[in-house]
Amino acid sequence: MLAIRMHNRDSGEKPAIKKNETFYKTLTLGTNIFNIVRYHIGNNVSFDIIFPLYHLGETWIGATDILIEGDWVWANSGVGLSSRGYTNWLAGETNNTGENENCLGLFNTGFWNDAYCDTHLHYICEKEAALG
Repeated sequence: MLAIRMHNRDSGEKPAIKKNETFYKTLTLGTNIFNIVRYHIGNNVSFDIIFPLYHLGETWIGATDILIEGDWVWANSGVGLSSRGYTNWLAGETNNTGENENCLGLFNTGFWNDAYCDTHLHYICEKEAALG
């Protein structure tokens, strides 16, 4: 079971954090950037509920093609993005506009976008839930 934690502008924390800062911060907290493919396949998460509730726009979800352009992998595992047979790119994406769009953003519509890694965006983390 996973507990999903949304970080947003109303939480009292920095409202948006760079992708690289976020990845290393979540490792120290014992969490990972949200793996949308794993969650989507096991659960029918509704972005129509999550995003308005937390006032999120585009959000980091932890995939990158920074090592090999066009070869998208999960940053915390190196597993290929489409290894489970699910992708949800916005029409026309990935387009690498202006080059160096190497990090994966999730729009509030549920579609994916390749974006510049130094863009300040919100992020979603996952952590094993404590049973008890």
